[in-house]
Amino acid sequence: MTTVSIDTTKQDAYDRGEDQGRMDALAGRPSTSPPRDGRGGEQDYYADGYDWGYQQGLKARGQGNGGAQQPVGQTTTTGVDAQLRVDQAVTPSIDLDDPKPAGLAVLITSGGVPVRPGRVELRITAPTGMVFDDYMTPSYLYSPTPVSEAERPTHRLEEGGRVMVVTGDFHVRTDEADQHGWLISASVRHIDGAKPGKNKDGLATINGVTKCALGGNLF
Repeated sequence: MTTVSIDTTKQDAYDRGEDQGRMDALAGRPSTSPPRDGRGGEQDYYADGYDWGYQQGLKARGQGNGGAQQPVGQTTTTGVDAQLRVDQAVTPSIDLDDPKPAGLAVLITSGGVPVRPGRVELRITAPTGMVFDDYMTPSYLYSPTPVSEAERPTHRLEEGGRVMVVTGDFHVRTDEADQHGWLISASVRHIDGAKPGKNKDGLATINGVTKCALGGNLF
């Protein structure tokens, strides 16, 4: 089994934004939600955290949703799968002289809003020179609660292993376990004839909509 780890800088940014947003709302200050640069970096995560924290602060003061708490898992936006965002959490680096596989993982979040999309199709295309092993592990990020068998996504390989298709209900912010999103961990190996280099032509889509590019290193 491949062990994966995630850089905590984005999560730290999200947490700082959430704390500031909640404090601003509780103090009665207007929202100062910062702009996003669209790169999926710390700035975007801080802004997402701020928006979520501000919403929660308003609810605590009885001003959100007309003073009523939003039911768990409810969202008023149609096409809720569109609210899901995907970022690469672990970038694989593979030694072409070493047959060991490397970890590739994506993080599914929702920009701080409760989303229960129902079953959606996450397609993960590995970067050039890599194919997936038939291995996938889902987990809730930063939560000790395991994903139950009833909620465990299914997966299959396509295109000779270049594509992994993961199908599941990737609900976020709907219960105590899924507050920080889902981490989908897989392992990849290099193909015969792969050449050294940094490739960024991998892809993650949800229901056919591109969410992010995926990179990998061969050396």
